[in-house]
Amino acid sequence: MTTQRDSSAHDDSKSASYSDARRKVGWRRILVASLKFAISFGILAYLFDQAWKHDQFARFADSEKQLGWLGLAVLSGFVACTIAFFRWHRLVLAIGLPFRWTDAVRLGFLGHLFNLLSFGVLGGDAIKAMFVARQMKGKATEAIASVFADRVIGLSAMFMFASVAYLCSDFSKLEAENPQALGSIQVVCRFAIVTSFLVVSLMYGLTIFENWQNTYVVRNLVSLPRVGVTIARLLQVVHIYRSKKRVIVGAYVLSFISIALFALSIYSIARGISDSFPSLISHLVIAPIAMVANAAPLPGGLGGMELAIDFLYRGFSQKELPSEHGFVIALGFRLILLAVASIGIVIYLFKKRELSHLALSENVMLDPHLPHAESR
Repeated sequence: MTTQRDSSAHDDSKSASYSDARRKVGWRRILVASLKFAISFGILAYLFDQAWKHDQFARFADSEKQLGWLGLAVLSGFVACTIAFFRWHRLVLAIGLPFRWTDAVRLGFLGHLFNLLSFGVLGGDAIKAMFVARQMKGKATEAIASVFADRVIGLSAMFMFASVAYLCSDFSKLEAENPQALGSIQVVCRFAIVTSFLVVSLMYGLTIFENWQNTYVVRNLVSLPRVGVTIARLLQVVHIYRSKKRVIVGAYVLSFISIALFALSIYSIARGISDSFPSLISHLVIAPIAMVANAAPLPGGLGGMELAIDFLYRGFSQKELPSEHGFVIALGFRLILLAVASIGIVIYLFKKRELSHLALSENVMLDPHLPHAESR
């Protein structure tokens, strides 16, 4: 009798501890989310103030609008996103999961919507991973790996693209209005070159060494607090895709095409609403850096991309052709991304009930800090 009572008390204690852990995680998420929104709106407030002081909005209102260029901007943004969805589709197929192209597009637009607006508890990557995992029973690990691989390839491709564009550009010919800003851009591009070299070296090294998972360095990296879980997932992705070299190369090619189209989209916005703007070659440097900033841990990247484009435009602004209106261009590009994401709104309305069920299981599936996350 006493044993049963003790066992019941122990279970109640575990349940209370689990509830307390979930409550703490909930409050922590609310505080972190509030801080992120505060940073985003703080950046936007600063950029609005600077744009207003320098009459950027007045010049935008007075400039002649060219609808053809604006139409090209929307089309380029749409095709760029679709190519990114196709890249993910190829990565899913490569690991043996039967996945339809139509599902990849549907989930791609839905994920794009959630990533851009960051509403609710689900992120775009979480939605994509869980839909595939639910569809492919017993393949949750592979589903999450495909989404993680897609994100890593996309981000690293941006660094590589910016590096090549920088090396192909002749910055010495630019008579910059803000030499310091242009110099800072060169520093960022050199950092991108170093990062790209490290990524390529790491990928090549992992394909050569067979027992890299059992090395002392890898074991210590995985055991690191906080970042260890992310490193473990990344290494799991490498293990799964290690023998899929042609698929990985193809994914990078698709990424480069997508980034080039995003660059064309931003350039077309500038041509459509402004009389002075950086060259198309300069936009091949601007776009990948801006997209990396958009991937910053802020709500939908809000503020990060706008700040990056505004800074990059000031850096590429020339004495004879000033282009210090990057914030207005960034707002235009944000609107185009929202227009593309509007397709996801329709999908969301049709899938709202299914998403509510996924929201209940998201913490268990994707939050390794919660108790029993692995066992469930």
